[in-house]
Amino acid sequence: MRSNKHIERPEPSMALIQSRNFKKLNLEQFQTDNNSSLKLAQPSPEVDALVRQYNDVLGSTLNTHAPPVKRTIILRPHAPWYADIHRVAKKERRRLERRWIKSKSEIDKQIYLAQCNKYRLLLIGAKTDYHSNIITSSDQRNLFRVIDKLTSISSHPLPSHDKSKDLNCHK
Repeated sequence: MRSNKHIERPEPSMALIQSRNFKKLNLEQFQTDNNSSLKLAQPSPEVDALVRQYNDVLGSTLNTHAPPVKRTIILRPHAPWYADIHRVAKKERRRLERRWIKSKSEIDKQIYLAQCNKYRLLLIGAKTDYHSNIITSSDQRNLFRVIDKLTSISSHPLPSHDKSKDLNCHK
């Protein structure tokens, strides 16, 4: 029987981020308030002071119309073979999927399916290269540990019952 060992994935971590909801920003009202605030301020003759003044007025107007919101997100680390090229391909796949759903055209469906296949092959190639490099860089002593990690099953492959009526197979 195989052990329950498997390749460990790093634990997710939490991060506190600050963002603004620009989708709910009323652009016309924001421009009006920003322009009126700039007119009320006395312009400084120095360029650096003028830039600071503009940034302060713009920042306070922005804080009024789209206040920053702090939230906690979970950072889930990707697999070691997952790289920027995979993120870009996945993003493109999702963009093409949304386009196909919106248009419902056969050509958009074919383009989307081609991107799905491209992304799948890209992942398979990256996983293969990653594991091949680990195997070839291992010495003979560690080679069996690496192969055991790659081939071990993380859960029980078969149910614990040995009678077919317990499994509800034959009703």
